[in-house]
Amino acid sequence: MGPWRWLAALSSLGAGEPLLEHLYLKFDSQPVDLQPKFSPTIAKYQAMLDWKMSRFAVRAGAQGDAVINNIFLCPKEGNCLKEQQQVALLAFTEAVPVEEGQIVLFAFDVMEAGVAK
Repeated sequence: MGPWRWLAALSSLGAGEPLLEHLYLKFDSQPVDLQPKFSPTIAKYQAMLDWKMSRFAVRAGAQGDAVINNIFLCPKEGNCLKEQQQVALLAFTEAVPVEEGQIVLFAFDVMEAGVAK
């Protein structure tokens, strides 16, 4: 059994009105547990992928007129200062490969009327 893989998923939700309708992670068709459990008012989550999970996909949906934008993947120790890759909105639901022991940061903004919330 190999090492675990760690993942942090962040959105820039502020203290105002919740803008995410749903957020979940999955490995193929298997769900990956978020810590804490999803709530529209929580902005930061972590997940630990099982040793056999070599990739993950994020599914998120904004409420009402809000949109998801500014999607970033930071695959080097979860540190965007070491390496940052902007992800095209169309590729948002694509599977992201991860290696054993890798820490990944996946971040995005929820925007309403052109302003990150």
